[in-house]
Parts: sequence; C-alpha cells; structure tokens
Amino acid sequence: MRDAARAALVDEIRLPADVRRTVGRLRAARARAEREQVRARAATKAAAMLLRKRLKLGVRDVGALLGLSHQRVQQLG
Repeated sequence: MRDAARAALVDEIRLPADVRRTVGRLRAARARAEREQVRARAATKAAAMLLRKRLKLGVRDVGALLGLSHQRVQQLG
C-alpha cells in the first residue's frame, strides 16, 4: 500500500481522427490569433505615439481616430 501513495495516474484520451484534426485546427487558429493580437497592440501603440508626438494631437483626438478611450491612449504613453 505504500507504493500506491506514490503512483501517478495518467489520463489517456483517444479521440477519433477527425476530432483530433478539428482540435488541432482550433489550436493553430488560436496561436495565429494570439500572434496577430500582439502585432495589433504594437501597431496601436506606434500609431498613438506617432499621432501624439508628430502631429501633436491630444489623447481625446487620438482616441477618436483609433477607436480607443482617451484613458487607454494615455496608458499607451
């Protein structure tokens, strides 16, 4: 009985091939979406900074142009 306390249980779930492919496509799509989200955040920050510094626009105007709140623009720097 002492060995039972140290035993590790491993779940083995076997899915049909079409289900595995569908789950794989989902995971790939999520990974792509995450990469694009990172790119979108960087592009948003760059656009906000350019509008504020180069064109000397205020946070409210930048927010209106980019579809962001003025508070979010302020957070971006």
